[in-house]
Amino acid sequence: VERRGERGVGARLQPRRLAVLAVVARAGSRGISRERLTAVLWPDAPPATARHALSQALWALRHELRCDDLFLGVQ
Repeated sequence: VERRGERGVGARLQPRRLAVLAVVARAGSRGISRERLTAVLWPDAPPATARHALSQALWALRHELRCDDLFLGVQ
């Protein structure tokens, strides 16, 4: 993953976080719900655990990529 010519490090290279990026990118302009993301990426986790893991992944990606509006929508 690159942003402004810089190679990705840290959170950007974590497999699950890359999977979040891939699934969101694949959804394109139609978007994807948090419920669907958690079902796809954390299928065996209890719902509260999956939601927390997704929130952590989204926060880390926003922080590492320095892009607060990377993911839009309601929480």
